[in-house]
Amino acid sequence: MALEIELDFLLFVRSIQSKNFKLYILAIEKLLPRLFSFDHYHYARWLSVHLYGMKTLHQSNPQVYEHFDHDGNFTISRTPNPFSFMGIGQCHE
Repeated sequence: MALEIELDFLLFVRSIQSKNFKLYILAIEKLLPRLFSFDHYHYARWLSVHLYGMKTLHQSNPQVYEHFDHDGNFTISRTPNPFSFMGIGQCHE
């Protein structure tokens, strides 16, 4: 079970570093039940809201969805190296 949890987190990191929006949504879907089971209710509650927003983004704002899905603009890179992208919140730190 510990290995499965670790692989789920690594999938999430890979989705961000490779700018893959569909993999990002899949990784969040896999992590969300684990947050509920470990009683991280604040993370689980707000990640549920985030997941709903990202899954319905193609309906609510198709232009932003195109930028996220095709261009990977839900991440930021501070270097020109491939596979070096990070989340926007992490970039601020």
